[in-house]
Amino acid sequence: MKNQSLQEWVLEEQEKNHMCECGCGQIIIVKPQHRSRGLPKYIQGHFGKSKEGREMSSKIHKGKNNSEETKTLIRNKRKLQINIGMRGKHHTEEAKEKNRQAHLGTRGSFTSFKKGNIPHNKGLTKENNIGMKKTSEKMSGKNNHQWKGGISTERDVFYRSDGYKDWRNSIFKRDDYICQNCGKTGYMNPHHIIPWRDCKDTPLALHIMNGITLCKKCHKKTIKKEYNFSRKFFKITRKEVGSKWE
Repeated sequence: MKNQSLQEWVLEEQEKNHMCECGCGQIIIVKPQHRSRGLPKYIQGHFGKSKEGREMSSKIHKGKNNSEETKTLIRNKRKLQINIGMRGKHHTEEAKEKNRQAHLGTRGSFTSFKKGNIPHNKGLTKENNIGMKKTSEKMSGKNNHQWKGGISTERDVFYRSDGYKDWRNSIFKRDDYICQNCGKTGYMNPHHIIPWRDCKDTPLALHIMNGITLCKKCHKKTIKKEYNFSRKFFKITRKEVGSKWE
């Protein structure tokens, strides 16, 4: 059609599914410039794969060899691409010993720490390190950039306290990090036998006999049903701690 637009021509030719003649079975994508230049026989890069392309390449290079000058240029170019450094050379015994002494006792080139060195912060905690204590005080409460006006609940404050962490670790160590309900090991939860909400203002909140180690699955079963399991769990803790409160 004489009045056919370029876009219409591209769509019409694309519907004809012109196949690449290299035998790959792929369809040539028709582009607007093909209207003036003519449709290609091959997909770009596929001419060399075709029988015609292989035959043409064979005829062009048949009986021809690279000149000595060309071979030398190729050889020199490859040498530049390879970092020869110590290629064909050897370190002297003196250099080997010097290198050995320089790296003696190190863990690797990524660190300068040597075996036997004592870290500057070994054994230091917030309690005995004045610097850490001052930094902690400066960055806590209203001094912290994330302070939101004291929105933490009483429960959040309790579970972040050092007393709760000590209580939790004591229970885990006593129960050997094993769920006391099913006997599984892995990720454990500390459980208040008498719920925290009912004993938060009493010594029971942090008493070792009021805590037991449970796995995540068993701990979920006790949610809002703590008193259904309290008699069973107290029997377990009494055997471990004793029949009387400490």
